[in-house]
Amino acid sequence: MSDSALTNKNFLIYLIGNTISLHGLWVYRLALGWLAWQLTESEFWVGTVVFAQYFPIVLFGPLFGVLADRFDRKAALMFIHSISAINMLLLTMLTAFGKVDIYILCVLSLMQGVSESATTPIRLALIPNLVPRYQLQSAVAFNSVSFNVSRFIGPAIAGVLIALFGVTSAFAFNGVTYTAILTALFMVKLAPAEERIQRRGEVWKDMKEGIYYAMTQPTIRQVLIILGVSAVLARGPLELLPAFADDVFERGSAGLATLTSAAGAGAVGAGLLLSQGMRRLRV
Repeated sequence: MSDSALTNKNFLIYLIGNTISLHGLWVYRLALGWLAWQLTESEFWVGTVVFAQYFPIVLFGPLFGVLADRFDRKAALMFIHSISAINMLLLTMLTAFGKVDIYILCVLSLMQGVSESATTPIRLALIPNLVPRYQLQSAVAFNSVSFNVSRFIGPAIAGVLIALFGVTSAFAFNGVTYTAILTALFMVKLAPAEERIQRRGEVWKDMKEGIYYAMTQPTIRQVLIILGVSAVLARGPLELLPAFADDVFERGSAGLATLTSAAGAGAVGAGLLLSQGMRRLRV
């Protein structure tokens, strides 16, 4: 039996659907920042819209991670993706009819952020239910590659869509891509979880134990510190790229797509470098 998760039809169906959906996610993220800039030409409002999108992930992500062990992950993902698709349809219609302003955009961004805060931990927790244990490492690796490749290609797609058809088309594209992941989830069969937690009243206790475990494990703690420093010191300039692309470089949405794709290409390169082992990074 092959150790490659790509030989597993179940995982392959999910990977294709999830990859298409991730491309739509990055198209949406670029279009969101661009529309915020178009509406206000204010770096403050661009940052506010991005904050509304990502803050729920930080706030609710650990909670949904605990809940992922208590409910049917497949059904939960299908429900959450359906809500996200409806939210995206609403954003598309409001944008198409010129009824969206920066305040409505912040609210819809916040709603999408709450959906993503539930999607991310459940999506990651789903992988062990798709493949046998000996293919798990391969499945995690391909899932990571899928995310970073979409981070590179998605903004390029967004740049083309916005330049040719306007920002509404980018939101519509993301809405359509939800059908891919919903179809994939409908088709796949999940292996039963090794352990299904039934202690529904101990959510906060389990979350506290998870945080304590992460903080007391040196490797996990160091990774979290790196992620935190990166989010505070490096993420900001990336989210202000709409202002740089239009106001500084005067390249519009095409320039924004190029800058965002460059960041994605860097993430892909770093992932490939790290996959070769830490010894390659030592001087």
